[in-house]
Amino acid sequence: MLDNAAEIDAPISGCSGTALYTAVRRGHHAMIRTLLRHGADPNTVPRRERLTP
Repeated sequence: MLDNAAEIDAPISGCSGTALYTAVRRGHHAMIRTLLRHGADPNTVPRRERLTP
């Protein structure tokens, strides 16, 4: 995703949020750090839940 210049805060197809939101919910700490270093917005609100991680 990051190597292909994908929109980092784009919603994931079939999920309720972004890659960062999904990483937080699943406890993937290394991925969270990577996404934040690459500019992921921690304030992006997931469509379905309307909560920030």
